[in-house]
Amino acid sequence: MLVALPVMLAVLVVVLVLRRRLEGTTYAGTGLGDWRKVAAGLSWPERWAISRANASGRAASPELAAHAVQRGEAMAACVEVMTARSSNLRKVWLVLGVSALALCALNISLLVAGEREWHNWLQVLTQGALAVMWLSTPAVQRRQVVKLERSVERNRALVAAQ
Repeated sequence: MLVALPVMLAVLVVVLVLRRRLEGTTYAGTGLGDWRKVAAGLSWPERWAISRANASGRAASPELAAHAVQRGEAMAACVEVMTARSSNLRKVWLVLGVSALALCALNISLLVAGEREWHNWLQVLTQGALAVMWLSTPAVQRRQVVKLERSVERNRALVAAQ
């Protein structure tokens, strides 16, 4: 137990360092770096307001509309990059999702038939949640891009009206 904590912390530090470097190369040309520089000059409530507006497809307040356009475009480009990179894995997601769904159905039938104890319901719920997550990931990414684009359009209209 005492050895596991320092090892976990070391792994966490390595992951965080590598994540930042990989983001720099993966999302190059998306505008994410420019947005981070702009966001550094904003207060946290302003960042949250822009983030909520982009995530929900709404326009931000008039004074934050230009920043919301920049963030929305950068995030939409990042999601597009993620979607393009994961298109090769889409079949894997589908196989994993269908497999988890089949295991979930099998465990439910075993529970109903009395072959398993009812305390195994947690395994059924976990498999069901994994199946839903794996099968819905592509649809969630597409919906996220639609909301970001809608927010960018609304914020552009707000900037043009000023």
